[in-house]
Amino acid sequence: MDTKTLSRIENFLSKDKDQEYYKVKDGFYHASECGQCLRFIYLSRIKPIEDNPELKKIYLIGNIFHDFFEKELFKDYTCEKKIIYINPDFQIVGKADAFNDQEVLDFKTCKNVRYIFEPKKEHIIQLNIYMKILGLKQGRIIFIDKNDLKIKEFEVEYDEELFKETINKLKFINKKLKEKADFKEINIEAGKQCFYCKYAKTCFPKQW
Repeated sequence: MDTKTLSRIENFLSKDKDQEYYKVKDGFYHASECGQCLRFIYLSRIKPIEDNPELKKIYLIGNIFHDFFEKELFKDYTCEKKIIYINPDFQIVGKADAFNDQEVLDFKTCKNVRYIFEPKKEHIIQLNIYMKILGLKQGRIIFIDKNDLKIKEFEVEYDEELFKETINKLKFINKKLKEKADFKEINIEAGKQCFYCKYAKTCFPKQW
């Protein structure tokens, strides 16, 4: 049942500046989306779908944990800094959670760290972009359990080949956007993520 407090939360989310920051724009790609399926990135620009309001609440919880780690535990790091990589055809923008002159950290909240055995490739790609922009060779992905604050950390070294692969991927998408290509020309990088993707009904209409 709705409550006055819930109304306040929903009102906050409707005005959250971060929501505006993460909206897709032509010529701009967020570091956090660069590891996503090619077709997802393409569809998010030609057929944008608003995130489910419940998903926005999950993001809000994650932001609360981020704020605690950044403002209380890593005061000696530079935190929440907007960074940008400029390519002749497009730009990659991001927010580095925390970094110093040795490493960059990326915080991820999860339901249960016991089931985290390694970071997803998209997480590594995101951190790899941050390392490239900041000129650092070392990074850490830190998973935070929202239930009990248990932690799992994974060290990641900068990978130049992975960065080149990411740039080529974005060049391809940018080219298809300029051509106004049919989204069916873009390959699906099928996997478990398809079950949770907001474009699943577009990619697999016969299954819905």
